[in-house]
Amino acid sequence: MTFRSPNSLRPAMGVCLAGLFIWQCHNRELVPATNTLLAISFENANVLTTTPDETTNTWTLTVPYLTNLKILKPTITLTPGASVVPRSGEIQDFTKIVLYTITDSNGQKRVYQIRVQPEGQPVPQLTGRSADSLEAGQTLRLMGHSFGSFGPDVRVIATGPDNLTTALVSSLLDSTQVQIDLPISLTPGRYRLSLTVRNLPSSTSEWVEVQYPAPQFTQLTQHNLRAGDTLQVAGLYVKPEAYRYAVLVSKGGQQQLLEAVKPIVNGFSVRLGADLPAGRYRVQLLNRSTNKISRDTTLALQVYERAKPFLTGIEAAKPTYKPGESVRLIATQFEALPTRFYQLQLTGGVRSYTVNGIYEASSQRLILTLPTTATKGTYSLGVRLLDTTGQLLYSFDTDQSITIL
Repeated sequence: MTFRSPNSLRPAMGVCLAGLFIWQCHNRELVPATNTLLAISFENANVLTTTPDETTNTWTLTVPYLTNLKILKPTITLTPGASVVPRSGEIQDFTKIVLYTITDSNGQKRVYQIRVQPEGQPVPQLTGRSADSLEAGQTLRLMGHSFGSFGPDVRVIATGPDNLTTALVSSLLDSTQVQIDLPISLTPGRYRLSLTVRNLPSSTSEWVEVQYPAPQFTQLTQHNLRAGDTLQVAGLYVKPEAYRYAVLVSKGGQQQLLEAVKPIVNGFSVRLGADLPAGRYRVQLLNRSTNKISRDTTLALQVYERAKPFLTGIEAAKPTYKPGESVRLIATQFEALPTRFYQLQLTGGVRSYTVNGIYEASSQRLILTLPTTATKGTYSLGVRLLDTTGQLLYSFDTDQSITIL
């Protein structure tokens, strides 16, 4: 039997102890602490990246662009037996760093800082528009992606055929739709529309054809005329120096297209056809150069036969008249009917009057004496012609008016 000195065993024992220490240390690294955060996710948002830093107990998570950080509902995964405050599943405002305290079964605590940040703004893209062609002054909708959620961040620029740019008024409907207003002053032509969100330009653009607007009535200067008379019309988007215009009068199946003969301020004049049948006509403006017609309006024209009685004006017309004052009305064709009585109807906003007039055949004037009890106001004139028995022969309205003070 061989005996070894105790000193000879010391090196071997040292090696064993060192190995045991290394093994224990290695396994200690593989086993997480009992108050450790293992994972975090959100029920109402996708987590794109997670960057944990165990040296500072800080986790940084990235979520999609435009995620509402104020109402995120996290799911916290911990080491077994640990608890966390705030609790998993409680909605938190992650616009700022949220602190989570994890406690193990022995009461050991560990505080984690959770930082959530949205990914960078993606490049906006245009994929379509609501119309290929429309009039200046109308609205257009642009469709696409990544328009954001804050309207003032969005800018739309129109580049015209002359390469001049115009900033358009826009309204953000949602992150995929923007409504823009095309100014009425926009020159007709083909425009390229580009969109910018927070100074990040769109990677695509859309084209639209802008047309001059259809004419629109603002007023019909006369409402009662005879066939063959001249009619003056005025409206918006009327440029006789740049476009050809006409007036379309229609009643049932009857229509006449009346060419413009003389420009006036914001409009032009036309002559009614001498053969235009009497009746009430709808009146529309037509831009013949662009083949655009005005929208329906309540404006209408009453046409009377030229050979029948009519009043064409007021002799020496004055701005205002007094009650009881006489007014001389210019008459025409009053001898065409066997009239015995001439009634003038004064129609005001509050009161109306019927007054008998006197016709002077020699001067072709109809004399009207205003009622002495007439109240202040402006009155339109209408005429009723009666026979010897008081039966109505003919009646007509006029564009003449009298203001009584």
